[in-house]
Amino acid sequence: MPPKRALWSQDDLVSAVRAVQRGIMSTYAAAERYKIPRRTIRNHLQSGILVKSLGRKPILNPEQEADLVKRLIRYAEISLPVTPRILRRLVYKYCVLNNIKHNFDEEAKCAGKDWFKAFMKRHPDISLRKAQFMNPARAQKLNKFIVNDHFEKLKEVYDKLNLRDHPERIYNMDEKGCRLTIHHQQNVLAKKGAKRVHLQSSEHAESVTIAGCVNALGTAIPPMVIFKGQRLKPELYDNLPPGSLVEKSAKGYMTNELFKTFLKHLAKYKCPGPCLLIFDGAACHLDLSIVDVFESLDISLYCLPSNTTHELQPLDKAVYRSFEHHWDAEVLAFMDQNRDKKLTKARFNVILSSVWSKCMTHGNITSGFKATGLYPFNPQAIPETAFAPSILSEVPAPSDGEQGNLQSLDNSGIRTQERESPSILAEVSTPDLVEANDNYVRQTTPEAEANDIFAFDVGKENVPLDNYSRPKTPILSSSFESPAVLPNQQPPSRSTMNRSYYHQIYGTSSSDSEDDVPLARLEKEKEQIKSGFHVLMPTPAKVQEKTPTVRRKAINFRGTPVTKDLFDKFNEGKKSNAGNKNTIQKKKKTKGQKRDLGNSNLQTPSRANKTKSSRGSDRTKDTEGTQASWYCHACQENRMDDMRQCSQCPKWYHEECVGLSVDDYDDFVCPGGC
Repeated sequence: MPPKRALWSQDDLVSAVRAVQRGIMSTYAAAERYKIPRRTIRNHLQSGILVKSLGRKPILNPEQEADLVKRLIRYAEISLPVTPRILRRLVYKYCVLNNIKHNFDEEAKCAGKDWFKAFMKRHPDISLRKAQFMNPARAQKLNKFIVNDHFEKLKEVYDKLNLRDHPERIYNMDEKGCRLTIHHQQNVLAKKGAKRVHLQSSEHAESVTIAGCVNALGTAIPPMVIFKGQRLKPELYDNLPPGSLVEKSAKGYMTNELFKTFLKHLAKYKCPGPCLLIFDGAACHLDLSIVDVFESLDISLYCLPSNTTHELQPLDKAVYRSFEHHWDAEVLAFMDQNRDKKLTKARFNVILSSVWSKCMTHGNITSGFKATGLYPFNPQAIPETAFAPSILSEVPAPSDGEQGNLQSLDNSGIRTQERESPSILAEVSTPDLVEANDNYVRQTTPEAEANDIFAFDVGKENVPLDNYSRPKTPILSSSFESPAVLPNQQPPSRSTMNRSYYHQIYGTSSSDSEDDVPLARLEKEKEQIKSGFHVLMPTPAKVQEKTPTVRRKAINFRGTPVTKDLFDKFNEGKKSNAGNKNTIQKKKKTKGQKRDLGNSNLQTPSRANKTKSSRGSDRTKDTEGTQASWYCHACQENRMDDMRQCSQCPKWYHEECVGLSVDDYDDFVCPGGC
């Protein structure tokens, strides 16, 4: 084995260079004492760099690679991680755009694998990870508005039931589907380079539902096991955790009736006094008949917001995460000891008993409640990085002309923060007014102007908090009158005085300060601050549709206590939507009849009244006997589908093309204007 080269450390290099610079030693003496080649010491003296580096220089300098690492981390935070192949293509593109000399493959147009390996060695804080799939609905719903609303309502429930100092009365339940097979691919031993490595296991095994329940003190009640079938065999009751409840259903899933049974099962093991049960918004959990059951058992119910349980539910966060790992280990052990036997429902109980004791530990349960902020009650328990994926679906603040669509945007689970800007500050400033504002109102420094630029990316880009823009305090007179006029200067215009008056009353924000700076200068300075990889890998912004689809809110759109009033309001909303649906159908029929009478000479054939069916729509011939046309002015196709006519012109559109549904009953106007 050849001897290692460069056995000296970086501290030895620094000591040798400092000794030569101070005249204490010569290069020969320093090389002999610190065991560093004399030419190496001479090179570091000439360059002034005191960092140990071997081999040729990397293609990207340290600043460029540091910026690339920041963008890779940011993309991983917003659930858009970069694969090695994409990274190599980005680096090649960056070198081409910036005329950086490289030795990459011009045909493949990507950096080499050797460069990638060296890059990973230079940056140990970056590693290859297996990404977990995240539903876009979960990425959208887990935002600060939904989570803050959840903790506010939960605080009211805690105070009402006096649960702050009683963790034994805070429970969380959730179902876990367990298939009678291995859940994840396993690492096995085989011949190196083998193309076919298989592990015999059922791909579509039967599923068994396990309903678990724990409290914040770290105690777990016996589970309820739900098998698929019409009857239960006696052997299905054996070898389960003590006190387990065994039930059946047609598909092996939780049902409304089984959930009532589970509440009664919980009442046997819960602590005395009023208790709180926290659960997710599955359809079998939310029914009016359940209210009477939990009121008689002295149990209050709280439903978590939809699509947020991966961060807000203790069982999902800490307990069930290790369940599948222990399950696969026990199944592999069973297959090794019983190669001629199949995993059946009867043998399922033996494995479940072993796995249940390993995942339902006191440490797992208490850490789950702590990580979700349920106990100890901590609204700040959810880290900022958990909200990063919701940035991609963040809806910008609506303008005055978009206030009508605010309700539809609120249905998607995103609410933008309201800006504290009065209407007078929204007026467009002319260049002379901007100059006047700079002289009389804002008198900022170059450092403050630089801070203004960072305000563009607040909440979206990876910018330190210290760089965020601070509120500016305008230099004005103490009274609410117009600012004093300095000698040898022209008085400001009346519009500028009014603007200053509102600045005094309402204060200023980063958005206000940006209005007083020319847009061209802001864009230029912003591009200068952004680095190369920042421009090449920007944070994607949400593309807002012109006409968002209006959907009825789910009953657990936000976290809410489950009461009778909740179901009454939800049923009223369903009736209101049904009435609106009938109204819009009547409007369509009326418009179709008017068009037949008054627009018979148009190029687009008239449309007759249409009737709804279960799967679509049916168009008939009009009163004149001519075949109706299904031409859409959006997609410019003539196909049969639900259509909507503009209320101001005779144009027709497919509802799908303009983002409408049968629940939309507002007057429809052409997207591009009539």
